[in-house]
Amino acid sequence: MKRFFLSIFLLVSLAFAKDFKYSCAKIDNFKTPESANIYKNRFIFVSNINGNPTSKDKNGYISLLDLKTNFKYLKFLNSLDAPKGIVTWGDYLFVTDIDVVKVFSISKKKLINIIKLPKAKFLNDITLDPTLKTLYVSDTQGDTIYTISIKDFKVNNIFYIPNLSPNGLFLKWPYLFIASWEGGTIYIFDLKKNTVRPLFKRHTFSN
Repeated sequence: MKRFFLSIFLLVSLAFAKDFKYSCAKIDNFKTPESANIYKNRFIFVSNINGNPTSKDKNGYISLLDLKTNFKYLKFLNSLDAPKGIVTWGDYLFVTDIDVVKVFSISKKKLINIIKLPKAKFLNDITLDPTLKTLYVSDTQGDTIYTISIKDFKVNNIFYIPNLSPNGLFLKWPYLFIASWEGGTIYIFDLKKNTVRPLFKRHTFSN
């Protein structure tokens, strides 16, 4: 039985906060947990790859917990392939699943749309700008950042940046912070100027 240490940050901000406050709980029954997302300050969605991160095997699932880390549903949504990044907006739950973004209705627990991203290879993280109603999606193997409109679920822009290897994303408008997998660097993508630069000049990370 695998254990997953889930840290719930009560005060979250990348590179801006001075202090972090958090609690930690040991949770059983996850299968290769990848991402967590707090929903309406009441629940936590957790994506479970449950297998090979590139296999379309229908083994993946999404868990739902309360803020005390008690399971509401171990498998709130199932039959995904290798779900990774997750984000919510209203009744929508967006999930990156290898080469597509799947859109679910939370209230109906139902898949309502599949967004195909051109030439996507290994979709990873996903984040949201609620003001612009835009999703940002990283493709780690494709060195690409996609933007998707929530209004019509269509891809707006494709930013190919050689050797970027984008993994984790964090949005602080107009900056998109990108954790690079291969480069071991955090980059800042200026969404107004369409420029990318390293956040740290002398600091690098493993992956």
